[in-house]
Amino acid sequence: MAGTRSPEDVVNALVTLLTANLATKLTAIDTEMSDSITLVDIASYYKAPLERYDKYPACVVDCFDSIVPDELRTDLVHIHSVNIMVILVGNEAVDSLLPQEVMGKRLYRTIRGMEEVIADFPRLTVSSVDQCDQIIVSSRDYSDTITDGTAFRRDGLIETQVMCSL
Repeated sequence: MAGTRSPEDVVNALVTLLTANLATKLTAIDTEMSDSITLVDIASYYKAPLERYDKYPACVVDCFDSIVPDELRTDLVHIHSVNIMVILVGNEAVDSLLPQEVMGKRLYRTIRGMEEVIADFPRLTVSSVDQCDQIIVSSRDYSDTITDGTAFRRDGLIETQVMCSL
């Protein structure tokens, strides 16, 4: 069954999906890796980028583009480009790893967990009766480590394409 074409519904559905499933996925990754680095579930989700976030780890889910690829412009198919940005802050050294190294490992593993949740639910439920046709991860990017002198910050970005049709 095809889904709603609203970008707002897609963003809300992605936040709901990650909120419901990411903690379990991160726990499974912790168990698999079996080292001293532990992953923390997202503390707060935002539906628009902000200058400052009040809780970390933070996640921003935002639709930045919607297209209607149908050359006849029948508006039957919409493709939404949705960014999922993870923001981690910390200064914890673990075993022989420096805080910057720990932040990198946590970021890579958190992004992996998010991608696995998306892969587990490729037909995102966007309303009580509708699903999108497909959601795919099209790219990922990682920031350099930055510091304010007291803590380190690393960001990760997943770009997804969500196809919805009537």
